[in-house]
Amino acid sequence: MNILHTYFDNKLVEAGFPSELTIESSLSYSKGDGVAFYGRLYSDDWINLYKHIYSEKTEKAYRRFAFIAEYIGANEYFNVLDITRNHFGYRYSHYNTMTLDARPADEAFYFRDIRNKDKAIFREIWDNFIADLDEYIKGTSKMLECLGYRLLESMYIEPEEKRRTINTKQYCIEFTVEPVPFHYGYFSSEDFGYEDTNKFCEAILSGMKIVDLSATVYHKELNIQMGESSLGWCTYLSKDTTYGGNRRYLILDAIREARTFAQKLTNLTPLRQPQ
Repeated sequence: MNILHTYFDNKLVEAGFPSELTIESSLSYSKGDGVAFYGRLYSDDWINLYKHIYSEKTEKAYRRFAFIAEYIGANEYFNVLDITRNHFGYRYSHYNTMTLDARPADEAFYFRDIRNKDKAIFREIWDNFIADLDEYIKGTSKMLECLGYRLLESMYIEPEEKRRTINTKQYCIEFTVEPVPFHYGYFSSEDFGYEDTNKFCEAILSGMKIVDLSATVYHKELNIQMGESSLGWCTYLSKDTTYGGNRRYLILDAIREARTFAQKLTNLTPLRQPQ
């Protein structure tokens, strides 16, 4: 699971869903892009989701729904809910590619051994929950999509910032900045010094950038590279034009290497011409 999907999984758990649902995403600003998630929800998950959807309910209401959920889970045939891929989901991944497979209480549950006056109440509570859960799933998908785009947009570097040059009479110093595509599958947050993926992504959302930096010195007349210094996976705040102080360090290091190279050129002994 890549960094984005690990983060999405964590956010789903925070929203009351179980971990390790199947997460699919496409975030390229094209039609049908977004984030979708699929999988099974059991009675324990319903109870957890109920508390997130109805955060203003009383403890009595939570206990009553917990009883309903546990009763259905233990006694009814239709005792799981599935978030499935609908026909749109074979081409796209977004909030409209998910369907909550759930039957109305009248069709799904018998509520045996439950008093008749309670059956009507339980069915109403269940049907309201299913309707609100369906909307909650879509809203969570939109939230993940928004977070995903914000994380990807954090990699954007202005064109004029990607390549800058400093010219002297003899030399041209080129300083380049390239964003690190941390969302690729082979990266984890630990690669960047973060054990917690949430903390890593929150740092990115708060303005941290990760880039590869390099400074290169060219000899104008000879058109050759004289020196170079680079630093990978540099982290800095987006408004820090010094890149954590590394810009000056890399340029000076490349200049030192160029001077050493120039000295070697000066000390070269010309080959003697044959007699």
